[in-house]
Amino acid sequence: MLLENRNVNQIKTMPEEAFREALTSDFPKRASQGRLIAITDRAVALTPPALEIAKRAAQASTSLQKPCLPCEMHLVYIDVLENGTLTEDGQKALLRSYELSPYGPEDVMQWRLHLSSTYWNVLSKDMKQRALMQITALSESRKGKRWLLGYNTEVNAIQSRINLLK
Repeated sequence: MLLENRNVNQIKTMPEEAFREALTSDFPKRASQGRLIAITDRAVALTPPALEIAKRAAQASTSLQKPCLPCEMHLVYIDVLENGTLTEDGQKALLRSYELSPYGPEDVMQWRLHLSSTYWNVLSKDMKQRALMQITALSESRKGKRWLLGYNTEVNAIQSRINLLK
């Protein structure tokens, strides 16, 4: 565990050029899920993002036995960055994120609701229903309800559901 924390911290603090160079030339063949998540986080945070590295790390982290909500969300985010929209691959990762955690932490639900609002027109009926369920779950806490009441969207289905909270 101590070695794992050291490896993750090393990734987080490595100078940007050293990080890019290390992972472009020698991507780790065996890495823990924690290390792969750290690589993905760091790669998408670079300017410009190192999407190839991020995608490779996120895909590797989802192939490990342990289900990983942040890994699926990384794949959604990378899909949007790469394509400028939510493609079928991104929607599959989004669906897996719902399957792993239908509700989850408030920041996850907020992010999924905002993403769904942005790409509403490409979502299936099932995915739209899952997005609307985030509103119900968020409204259960004072903080979540406050966030919802301050959230504005042009998607009628979402805004109408939020307006019921007022």
